[in-house]
Amino acid sequence: MGITKMNMAVMEEAIGYFEQQLATLQQLSGNESVLDRGRAYGNLGDCYEALGDYEEAIKHYDQYLSVAQSLNRMQDQAKAYRGLGNAHSVAGQRVLSSQTRGTREGAPVCRMYALTREDEGDGKPAASPRVLEKRLVVAHELGEAFNKAQAYGELGSLHSQLGNYEQAISCLERQLNLAREMKDRALESDAACGLGGVYQQMGEYDRALQYHQLDLQIAEETNNPTCQGRAYGNLGLTYESLGTFERAVVYQEQHLSIAAQMNDLVAKTVSYSSLGRTHHALQNYSQAVMYLQEGLRLAEQLGRREDEAKIRHGLGLSLWASGNLEEAQHQLYRASALFETIRHEAQLSTDYKLSLFDLQTSSYQALQRVLVSLGHHDEALAVAERGRTRAFADLLVERQTGQQGSDPYSPVTIDQILETVNGQRGLVLYYSLAAGYLYSWLLAPGAGILKFHEHYLADSVVEVG
Repeated sequence: MGITKMNMAVMEEAIGYFEQQLATLQQLSGNESVLDRGRAYGNLGDCYEALGDYEEAIKHYDQYLSVAQSLNRMQDQAKAYRGLGNAHSVAGQRVLSSQTRGTREGAPVCRMYALTREDEGDGKPAASPRVLEKRLVVAHELGEAFNKAQAYGELGSLHSQLGNYEQAISCLERQLNLAREMKDRALESDAACGLGGVYQQMGEYDRALQYHQLDLQIAEETNNPTCQGRAYGNLGLTYESLGTFERAVVYQEQHLSIAAQMNDLVAKTVSYSSLGRTHHALQNYSQAVMYLQEGLRLAEQLGRREDEAKIRHGLGLSLWASGNLEEAQHQLYRASALFETIRHEAQLSTDYKLSLFDLQTSSYQALQRVLVSLGHHDEALAVAERGRTRAFADLLVERQTGQQGSDPYSPVTIDQILETVNGQRGLVLYYSLAAGYLYSWLLAPGAGILKFHEHYLADSVVEVG
């Protein structure tokens, strides 16, 4: 009954049946009963993975693996490692993945999502190298080409996330060769997509285009709209990186069209965001605002806070460029606050925190520019000080290892700044660099801001999220 409920996608009921099965098997002895118990753990892992509860899935796959190892059952070990790899991978991804995973039955599936401009994931490895390397060893011992190809693909994806590009390319090329030997077009498409992603991260955009074009060609030949959408999105992002924005728009529109046909809300969010960025780069600000507002609506609906922060940042810049300063101010304030919340709450790698900090700094600088344009010099001063104290607070937290809740940062207000100035004996001169401008405030104890001055230094491009 548990398997039947799984096939009907009624996972909560399936879990109940598998737990009953486990309770019965606990009372039995013998290798067959132990093996059945292990497979029940594996089925529970599948159910929890389908429900998005990856911690529970990993816990049950671990138990399945222990049983399979104790009985020296290589096929079951391979299934357990596959489950662990998949669950770790999805749990470790915040945004999107360029690699695909296989289904439990071994039929390859192709995720809709394209790469993000920042590497796919939240800065922590999708799965531990140990898990994926052991899966690869088991696949070699079993001699099954399909499992070997999948294992190489997942290990390549992990090395890509870790920045080990040579190892990633080596693994993905092996996956590609195995896929061609098996004449498995879906796996070949996955490997091409993965290789395109690695070369894109390395800045080798011509090589990236070759592999993304191969991914698209296979998707069209096999009539796979999901992979077509993925390839269109990745081609759009690569052309965006090359600065060929007109072609990027063409591919992202195709990406959006397929995402809409399939009602894939995550892919629609990504394509709306990408179209917003490219239209901003083309100075089509009204269209950029339109696309980013649609992306923002979906990001909020899906609860994707990081996407929301990045889209609000880009929307603020496009609104600013189109002259809507009041709404730009609102979006940039919201983006900065979201970046702060995400960076403080999430357990992220240092490199990934820095990538978010760069966008947050860009939001602060753009916000200063907008506030100055509105004549809100006091608020601009508070925002400038928030950016400065945030960097110092990060340094303190970095030294307080293992103390996640000890972030000393809280947003600075203009009242706090004036209170500090009031404690001084003389005048205070405050400087801030903001996207090509040097701002200065002259403050006096008891009097507040006496004078504000701005000086243009040079053109500066504010990064669009």
